[in-house]
Amino acid sequence: MKSRVGFISLVFVLVCLAGASCQTTSKQIKVKQPDGQSKTVVLKPKEADALQRARAAKRDGKAEAEEAAWKELLQNTPNTAVSHEAHFRLGFLAYKRASWKDSATHLGEALRSGALSSGDRAQAFHMYGVSLYRLQRWKDALQALEEAYPKLDATEQRNVRGYLVNAAKMSRNDVALLKWQAARIVDLSGTQRDEMKKSIQRTIDGRVPIDKLQLLFNQRGQKITFPFDLIGYRLARGYYHAQQYNQCQDILRRLLGELEQSSSLYPKVKGLHAALYKLADQPRPTVIGAIYPQSGRYQRIGPWVRNAIEMAVAGLGNKVRIIHMDSGSDPKKAVRAVEKLVFQHKAIAIFGPLAKGTSKAAALRAQQLGIPLFSISTREGLADIGSFVFRNNLTLSRMGRAIARYSYEQLSLRRFAVFYPDSSYGRIQVKSFWKEIERLGGQVVGAENYAPGSPDLTDAAERLVGKKHLRQRSSYYKLYKPLRGLKGFRYRRLYKKLVKQFLPVIDFDAIFIPETYRRAATIAPTLAQQDIEVKLHWRFWEKQVIELYNKRNKPLKFVQLLGTNGWNNEKIFAREPRHVVGAIFCVRYFPNSRRQVVRQFVRQYQRRYTEQVRSGNTLRTPIHLSAYTYDTMGMLMKVATGPNPPKTRDAFRRALHKIKGFVGVTGVTSVQKNGEALAYIRYLLAHRKQMFKLKYTAKQLIP
Repeated sequence: MKSRVGFISLVFVLVCLAGASCQTTSKQIKVKQPDGQSKTVVLKPKEADALQRARAAKRDGKAEAEEAAWKELLQNTPNTAVSHEAHFRLGFLAYKRASWKDSATHLGEALRSGALSSGDRAQAFHMYGVSLYRLQRWKDALQALEEAYPKLDATEQRNVRGYLVNAAKMSRNDVALLKWQAARIVDLSGTQRDEMKKSIQRTIDGRVPIDKLQLLFNQRGQKITFPFDLIGYRLARGYYHAQQYNQCQDILRRLLGELEQSSSLYPKVKGLHAALYKLADQPRPTVIGAIYPQSGRYQRIGPWVRNAIEMAVAGLGNKVRIIHMDSGSDPKKAVRAVEKLVFQHKAIAIFGPLAKGTSKAAALRAQQLGIPLFSISTREGLADIGSFVFRNNLTLSRMGRAIARYSYEQLSLRRFAVFYPDSSYGRIQVKSFWKEIERLGGQVVGAENYAPGSPDLTDAAERLVGKKHLRQRSSYYKLYKPLRGLKGFRYRRLYKKLVKQFLPVIDFDAIFIPETYRRAATIAPTLAQQDIEVKLHWRFWEKQVIELYNKRNKPLKFVQLLGTNGWNNEKIFAREPRHVVGAIFCVRYFPNSRRQVVRQFVRQYQRRYTEQVRSGNTLRTPIHLSAYTYDTMGMLMKVATGPNPPKTRDAFRRALHKIKGFVGVTGVTSVQKNGEALAYIRYLLAHRKQMFKLKYTAKQLIP
């Protein structure tokens, strides 16, 4: 036992001596820190030996031996205290022999360590950036070279500027491209300098946002030189369009004070300065602009609008002057029309445009220039553009909400289906209808869409009532069992009888169809083929109900057809009137109304423009756009020719917001805080005499 204890003690002593021996052979090495000071670290023998061999090879200029020593050091001790030095030297050696991938790898590790001195760090960023550039890693190269640039000498900076321009261009960093193109101009001469200036001008004019340009302009120094003159002009234009006139004026004043009159930019700066002061001039209170399509896709609407404008200003004499401008179907043309009305004619307010594209473009420009614009476009969210934009018309979403509210509250319907075209026109109305029904507590139990313009809607109608996929019904296979094994004519005859045994699933009380009158006249008979009949309202139809029942020998489900103002044309009765009689839809303008203002408007229009409204031996009524134009111009005239007409555009805007209870052809209209002109919506019934009859007038405004 004693001998065993003695042996263990001997082993322990030997281990301790070996550890002491190892400690005595470890070496202390000095390593530079980021602050320039040296720090002593303790390395293992093999680690210290490899480091000493690497440093010796470096002193002797033996690149291969140095590289081998550094690699041996990292291979044996990856986490050595001098790993940053090893990676830096390996990256440097790889850079010298143009091994870009190895150079980027090692220099990236050295920079990430954060242990390089300031001098080595600048050199590392330089080599790292060039290596990344050679590897076509443009974004990383740009970042690395920008980090190194301030600490390089003049010669190195000259070389790096070329890399920076190309890296910014390839990484599509327009701000950096502009910055380094401007810096590189001093390195070029002759044709190259001219080409660079043209490139800088294209960048400034087309791609760099105002906030970035402002940051660059702040670096201009004591005197404005190229390209800061171009940047300043671009900034002034941007502030001008954004209605930030103080900033615009400050920049223009400095440009005019420092630019040479021989400069090609000087006339442009002077012209913008003149436009700024022209904008500040008082507008002419008696001038109203009118923008509507007189050419292009919607030019057929132009005469209806122009005639309504003439009627609205008739009898005012010289109190007001209307400037007519053509919008065509081009948003850019509409914008130019707004600018011409503001700068040349000094209009105090604008009517129009009508189309969705032109109305939005014109409204944005009018808001920028601070001139009230009153449109009759149905574009969603138009009045939300700004406080100078107004709208007087029924939007698609408002019609969807209106028919939903009426059918739920006045007709007491609770379960609905929607049958709509798969287009923005249909989707917008269905979305608002559906949302309003659910808000009120109703339920949409069926929804089917179809391709706009599709000639045959039978498949969509069958899907709506569950007759398209009969195999999904629980009783199908029980009825189909006797037909198994049959073929040919006998099979087809029996299968046809089987299909007839399945009644349509009509678990809804009404169908909402957001369509035009032409499509509605086609859809109603298609739905009738699926045993969906429009809800009848007169005793005179009771006999036909019995006849239909006897003919089909099955119960019929009578539902309410619901539509929007697209149904407001008596040609809807042209195909099969009995399938649309009883349908209800919403409008604001009802030309057959008994209201005195409507009857007077219709008679006056037909008398003044007989040739336009004549159709055979009858006279058509003015279209709804004429009515909206007449009312909108009436509101503008009310403000412009009132007892104390506004002298400024902002005062005109405030006066429009105060319009309440304006009695017009489209209803008693009030302008809301958001610029929407609302009136009570009317609901028309497709009467059995193939005409429309006023069914109900809403008691509340529908936003």
